[in-house]
Amino acid sequence: MRFRLGIAVLAAVIAYCLFVGWKFARTPALPPRPQPQLADLGTIKADLFAFARAERAYYAAAGRYAPLSELRSEGLLSLPPDIRWPYFYTIHMPAPNRFVIMAVAEGPFGARPIAITIDDDFNMRRFDSHHWRPGRRRNRGAARQNFS
Repeated sequence: MRFRLGIAVLAAVIAYCLFVGWKFARTPALPPRPQPQLADLGTIKADLFAFARAERAYYAAAGRYAPLSELRSEGLLSLPPDIRWPYFYTIHMPAPNRFVIMAVAEGPFGARPIAITIDDDFNMRRFDSHHWRPGRRRNRGAARQNFS
């Protein structure tokens, strides 16, 4: 009797394990996560010019430059979104009569610039990570010494 009961319990455990394994094997895998579409640099530059024109229009109306939230609330011009993947926009005012608008990249840069800026004179600058070179060593002779 004990032997038959042991065989029945063993068969039940094996059947349960097979059922659980079958259930996990049938579960469909999650679909791949879609990658956000990268904005091209022409779009980013056009957005920066739109923000700079909005700042100029606000300055003509109010006599000062405004942060991004205030520009949106005034609705002087139709502004682009705050984020265009992989860049997000910020406005800095280092002085009352100056502004700098920055598009800063998030994530891996690859061949894309780290940041693109435009100032109150509509001067645009880009900051590339792949063009950075470390400084030269001043004392090259010290690296070539032979200690024999």
